[in-house]
Amino acid sequence: MSNEVRASTLFDIHKLTRSYTQIGNKALKGEAEFISGIIFDAVDFPRTITCKGTLIQVYDPRVDGNYWEYENEAKEDSHDVPAGYKVRVVSATIKFT
Repeated sequence: MSNEVRASTLFDIHKLTRSYTQIGNKALKGEAEFISGIIFDAVDFPRTITCKGTLIQVYDPRVDGNYWEYENEAKEDSHDVPAGYKVRVVSATIKFT
């Protein structure tokens, strides 16, 4: 692999990483954000998710199954997210508070 190709590949990886880390930043700040797919890491404090969309799942990564699942593109709903739980979002508008 030439240095030019290697540099181009590294630049593309950097762009992808940078855009990925920006996905969800607004939602984490409490602003509504449309997200087409992400898994939010668990945190050590409880929070609330407000959302509407194709699929939103709140789950404990240490056990099988979902704690809460929501599928409604027309109606917004809010739910508690316990400390230690992850949130999977597939095509939804969400925000955390």
